[in-house]
Amino acid sequence: MTFGQAVDHIRGGRTIQASLKKPGHYIALVAYDETRAEFIIKDSWASRWADHDGFCKPLTLLEYETNVRPRSIVYS
Repeated sequence: MTFGQAVDHIRGGRTIQASLKKPGHYIALVAYDETRAEFIIKDSWASRWADHDGFCKPLTLLEYETNVRPRSIVYS
């Protein structure tokens, strides 16, 4: 799924479960920030973040294109 296709799903009111290549973990794409052109994610592996909070974190276009596996699950 391309970044643009993922944005379209989010704009359509759906969430996406995406798999990261590193650290080999799933995250939820829950919103899209139009101003910053990045996804807002929820990450259940909170300890991987410096503040130990995995909620409302950004996922940039660059990170999406380099670290998200090509297959994702879309929830409606």
